Amino acid sequence: GDAAHLMPPFAGQGMNSGLRDAFNLAWKLATVARGQFGAGLLDSYEPERRAHAGSMIQFALNMGRALAPPNAVAAFALVAAFRVLSLFPKARDYIAQMKFKPPPRFAHGFILPDGRSARATLVGRMFPQPRVRGETGERRLDDVLGPAFALVVRSPRAGEIVQRLAEKPWSDLAARVVVMGEGGVQELAPSARLTPFADHVILLRPDRYVAACITVAALDRGAEQVRALLAGTF
Repeated sequence: GDAAHLMPPFAGQGMNSGLRDAFNLAWKLATVARGQFGAGLLDSYEPERRAHAGSMIQFALNMGRALAPPNAVAAFALVAAFRVLSLFPKARDYIAQMKFKPPPRFAHGFILPDGRSARATLVGRMFPQPRVRGETGERRLDDVLGPAFALVVRSPRAGEIVQRLAEKPWSDLAARVVVMGEGGVQELAPSARLTPFADHVILLRPDRYVAACITVAALDRGAEQVRALLAGTF
């Protein structure tokens, strides 16, 4: 009972992983079918999803072993441990919210690595979805970004940058440009994850994974990298 209280059902985690698999492949198939990118884009599916799918399978097996103790002594110890952990809110939330599960991230595929460490980078990770306030009121950022590619501009020079993003190769993405900060949507509660990226252009894929995170100072070089990334799909 104590374990069941702290540990939510794991079926939902498998469903989440399956939805990520489906979304990863679906937007790529749709993009190739429209002729926007080449069929080589589909080759990125396995490098992006294989490692995380494998880690989630191993995670589920480990949790199954943990919640199915082999004898009465181990079961008693497990129940006692959960009872102790339930006394500490941070520990209880860590377990109940499953913050220990493998985070979805990929290091290879349809992305442009930015040289940051795996812990510090946004590239290959799902973009945070804070609540924001804009001309139409308060909404989730995801609702502002739309269903296709998006270019998020976080810079005090946003007006100048938006004009540059109307040119190739950015225009080949058919992306919605969203300014975060002055002159655009405002975060209701600033995200610590985005704090280090105050002067960047962030390219988001339709599945809301970060494909590129480019400093404004390196935007010209970033444009060439994006051009090569798109050309590599043909």
